[in-house]
Amino acid sequence: MIAFPEVQRRAQAELDAVVGRDRLPTIADAPRLPYVCAIVEEVHCWRPSVPLGLNHASTEDDWYEGMFIPKGTVRVGNIWHCNHDRAVFGEGADEFRPATPRRTRRLVVRLHGNCSGGGMSRSGLGGGSA
Repeated sequence: MIAFPEVQRRAQAELDAVVGRDRLPTIADAPRLPYVCAIVEEVHCWRPSVPLGLNHASTEDDWYEGMFIPKGTVRVGNIWHCNHDRAVFGEGADEFRPATPRRTRRLVVRLHGNCSGGGMSRSGLGGGSA
């Protein structure tokens, strides 16, 4: 937050108004903390903790967009790229803007949302995976 003091001030004001200074926020407070929740979402997309995600292996032979994916194929999803794709998020893809989180800025929906949201899951790229 040191790089974005205005974001920190706004988040602190929201926390103070909803939670006060006598306790820590809980999950039950989340619906009344939209800006703080947007910051968390934006941080996960802007600087993912695992930029290439976790490897997945096909549990069965599959076809995806005309390409054959044999059982056991290891796939690596580039989460960082998916969340910084200018075709999806526009020219501001590299900017940290929690006031308009990526879900709001999305221009095109691909891979069931952003890659952080499960693009390599069983319902995502290439069908069954482990």
